[in-house]
Amino acid sequence: MNTDNQNLAAANNNANHNSIIMKTNNYIKYADENGQPVKNLWQRNEKLYAQISLDGKSARFPLEARTAAEAIIEVAKIKQELCAGLRSFPGYCPQPAVDMVKPGGLFA
Repeated sequence: MNTDNQNLAAANNNANHNSIIMKTNNYIKYADENGQPVKNLWQRNEKLYAQISLDGKSARFPLEARTAAEAIIEVAKIKQELCAGLRSFPGYCPQPAVDMVKPGGLFA
């Protein structure tokens, strides 16, 4: 009888351990040291990611930051680089300029 309880406890421990391992691959909302969620900041496997949206599409960018304060500064830099065209946005293709869409033009 005692061995049945031990086997059941071991099975529960294994089940809990497996569910924890599976959850580590998911993105979780990052919270600061006060437990408050930080806007557009996610964590996955001990690494922070910034979620940035552009024209209805969103992408997550890996960050080097280790704290919320460092991450906020790094996200601002990424946004500046995106606006300046120094960094590409995954899956984003901007609309062609109006003067390019004309009869006999590039997209005719």
